[in-house]
Amino acid sequence: MSQEPPLGWALFFAFLAGLANVFGGLMATLWAHWNRTFLKLLIGFSAGFMLALGLLEIWPHAIDYGLEPHEVGLWILVGYLAMFLFEHTLPGHFHYSEQRHREAEAPHLWLHASSAYPVLLGIALHSFFDGVAIGAGFRLSFPLGLLLFLAVAFHTVPVGATVSTLMLVT
Repeated sequence: MSQEPPLGWALFFAFLAGLANVFGGLMATLWAHWNRTFLKLLIGFSAGFMLALGLLEIWPHAIDYGLEPHEVGLWILVGYLAMFLFEHTLPGHFHYSEQRHREAEAPHLWLHASSAYPVLLGIALHSFFDGVAIGAGFRLSFPLGLLLFLAVAFHTVPVGATVSTLMLVT
């Protein structure tokens, strides 16, 4: 029986992942002239990192804890479909190509200050569950907790930059 890592590590790394949000916001405000290209690269890298982590680390852990491989695959599919549904039904998320190009040209014409508040609430909830994921990873093993921390930190930098940019525009 392996010994669980102390809760302090999970809290420490969850806090560091939260600081990645702050770093992303600072990056968007201080380095605006190059953040767009960097953000595209970081988003691609973090998406690949999270996908690999999910398939190569978390899926085997779920199987080790008694789930059948097809059950895990089914829940991955359910999660994907839920994200697809949210992206296409929640207001403010899905835009057709033409509208997206128009909005990108003049964001100040379609963004209002009131649109920033739901984003803040959403990022707070998102960050809470990022911390839960990091804590769960550390509960299973220290290396898995570190990998989850890295995945969260990598994807949180662009999130922080996006939220910061939205706040600046509104």
